[in-house]
Amino acid sequence: MGRRRWVWLLSVFVATGGCTGLRPEAKSVPASSMVTPVTALMAPPAFRPTGVWFIDEAEGWVVGDGCPAGGACVLHTRDGGRHWEATGAPPTGGQTFQDTEDDDVSDIRFADRKNGWAFDRGLWSTHDGGATWHAAGLGSPVLSLETAGGMVYALVVSCRLRRSDCEGPARLYEAKVGTDQWRPVLPIDVGSHPNGSLAVGGRSVYLIAVPSAGGQQPYKPPVLLARTPGGRWERRPVPAPCTWSVALAAGGPNDLSLACQTAQGAGGSAPHEFYVSHDGGKTWTRLWKHWSSYFGHLVVTPRGRFDADSTDWLRVERPDGSRDDHTFSASGDFSEFIVDLAFVTPRQGAAVTASNDRRGWLYLTHDAGHSWEPVRF
Repeated sequence: MGRRRWVWLLSVFVATGGCTGLRPEAKSVPASSMVTPVTALMAPPAFRPTGVWFIDEAEGWVVGDGCPAGGACVLHTRDGGRHWEATGAPPTGGQTFQDTEDDDVSDIRFADRKNGWAFDRGLWSTHDGGATWHAAGLGSPVLSLETAGGMVYALVVSCRLRRSDCEGPARLYEAKVGTDQWRPVLPIDVGSHPNGSLAVGGRSVYLIAVPSAGGQQPYKPPVLLARTPGGRWERRPVPAPCTWSVALAAGGPNDLSLACQTAQGAGGSAPHEFYVSHDGGKTWTRLWKHWSSYFGHLVVTPRGRFDADSTDWLRVERPDGSRDDHTFSASGDFSEFIVDLAFVTPRQGAAVTASNDRRGWLYLTHDAGHSWEPVRF
């Protein structure tokens, strides 16, 4: 549990783009790019990754579907992604790309080499590195799950079928790593169709809950909570203009970034504002205010800010002011949309994409996102 996390994950659509001016030429990752070798016969022939997580530079897991027996598959690497082998997998009935009532999973987290969780409409835990999995039965779906300080946290809502059918309130659960004894912590009422995410910075944990993205609910403003060292959850202010979709990222115990949509959008973009806080969300400073595209994932490391936006671009802003734009196209399509993005160190990261025909791809970088190598399963 002592590894340093450089991961800022945003699971709801947000906007950013704090740099202005001309963008450099986009860098596409073509099908002919260098390929990370994968051990033959170890991965299902039609495996489609949907979520990835590394606990250090060597060891990681990827979850996906396209498995011979149906349901989910989990693959494990011990050498930084050069070779992968299948582990056990949650015995789900659905496919990770489908929006069904089945107890499917599409994302994965590990606290250490033994304790992990696969989640989406279902929540499953493992305590032997993925060999066996156990259902938690907290509800459906799990909007977000993160681990820090020997604890694991899950933000859960109740949906009949699709996420558009979700009903409030959202509920936060917690458990000690290594156990399956989940404890309800508190409900979060942001109206019907709640959304939200958890953000971890060191041992600090933050939660942002919002009404359904794209719809303003004046009487149900977004809720920001911070877990104190004593284990209590305290409410922190959200900037007043942020009455639409809001997303949060933690870069350290007290360093937060918040991006929000402030009014209705059109033509693939909307008015957004971007804020930072250096006191755990007690006060905020606005960095910019303008129209920009919607974003799905944001990862910030000391080597740059990595923004995955709604136009299928990965936009990278470096500390020296330079900027790179990437698209992923190992599938042969013009571009693939990014469904997961994570960094385990400032130099090593992973991206999961999907093509228009719903094939999935995993890319790895070992040079802080300057180049990405597709893994062929």
